[in-house]
Amino acid sequence: MKLNKIVYADLQRVGMCNRLFTWATAIVFSYKYNLPVRIHGWYKTQIGPWIRNEKNKRIYYNYFNKHSGILQFKIRERLLSKGVLFNPPLNESVNINPFHTIVFNSIPHSDIYFNDLKDFRPFIIKELNAMIRTSIRMRIESAPKPGIGVHVRKGDFMKTGQSESNNYFITTINYVRSKYDNRSDVYLFTDSRKEEIQNLLDLPNVRIYQGETDIEDLMVLSKSRIIVTSHHSSFSYWAGFLSDALIIHTNKYQGHPNRNKEFKVEAEYLIEVPQDSF
Repeated sequence: MKLNKIVYADLQRVGMCNRLFTWATAIVFSYKYNLPVRIHGWYKTQIGPWIRNEKNKRIYYNYFNKHSGILQFKIRERLLSKGVLFNPPLNESVNINPFHTIVFNSIPHSDIYFNDLKDFRPFIIKELNAMIRTSIRMRIESAPKPGIGVHVRKGDFMKTGQSESNNYFITTINYVRSKYDNRSDVYLFTDSRKEEIQNLLDLPNVRIYQGETDIEDLMVLSKSRIIVTSHHSSFSYWAGFLSDALIIHTNKYQGHPNRNKEFKVEAEYLIEVPQDSF
């Protein structure tokens, strides 16, 4: 029996934005080779956030429209494994003729997160918007467009020592206001509890954006005119990739720009400048 060729995104049990890398790679590959794509794994949950009693429990199944059944995927992957190709490159020509199933289940290294996706950015943005459930998309469309959006990642980063200090964000907010925008309110997008970031909230005109879902927070943050990222956070980097914002990274960031070819070095920051200059 000859099987129709199909691309699967087999999402791993990781955070939403790490899963988005696998999803985006799969849909770009399917687009390049004109193949149908199926998404498997948004339902997968993690026990860590529950054990650590984090504010965000990372349950994503009800965010998106497109899912595939596990049975068809497992039959192709396990029982018909000789015809399965795993994680072929996006930036090279691939002979897909010997294969009936192409599976993407990996996440790129943080240094090269968007290197192979940049050329397909408009397509990825369109497909992501189309995949978001209508009720959530309506809230995103009616949400305010922040002048300054700051992603303050705490949660498990506090356990691993990857979280930026509150003083870093205070310094950066003050810098952005003095250099670029001293009129807009600052919206914090965060998995922190209020008491963990109270000194940020004590700054004038700083407030927490109260979204109902992670994908809503991501998309509204991407609407910001200026985005301040959290180092190491794929959530921050995806917000920047989806945006037309001026993006401010700490100078500790060692990866490539999320959208552009190069950074602008400014004070203690690496800046991704949009096409419409500030």
